[in-house]
Amino acid sequence: MAKFAKLGKKAKSFSDPYSKLTLFGKMVVKLEPKQQVSPKVLRAFQGGHLVSATKEEFNAWEEIAATYKKDAVIKKTDTEKKLRERIEELESKNTELEEALLDPDEKKEKTLEEKLTILSKDGLLEYYKDTYELSPEEIKEFEGLKHPDRVIFLVKLDEEEKKEEE
Repeated sequence: MAKFAKLGKKAKSFSDPYSKLTLFGKMVVKLEPKQQVSPKVLRAFQGGHLVSATKEEFNAWEEIAATYKKDAVIKKTDTEKKLRERIEELESKNTELEEALLDPDEKKEKTLEEKLTILSKDGLLEYYKDTYELSPEEIKEFEGLKHPDRVIFLVKLDEEEKKEEE
């Protein structure tokens, strides 16, 4: 015998985590054997929180629920499409703005000074040690400089080296 259940007149919701049964609103459910013998479900029937329903009520509820599920799926896919289109639109506008804001000079490769300015104080020291053969005195002298002074020193050193190569 299949047993169907719905909420009583004064009940707004019912939940039994043990039997995995949740009811709210005008829902009508078919009770599984485990749910039919659950102590919480039995007490709810005795107290009027749950009442028996007919198979016709259950079938009517299934039709209503199926309609809502179809509508929900359609709305979800429409929303996803609209979001994707909006994201693509914003990304294209973003690249257009970036290109419009950049000067022709900024589109060129960065100079050594710009690259060195980005490095931290320790990064500049590593660059200096890796690029040039240094004595311990030169390293100590370089360590005593502040960040902007280190950048200027390395740029001048690089310029001098390029002149010597020519």
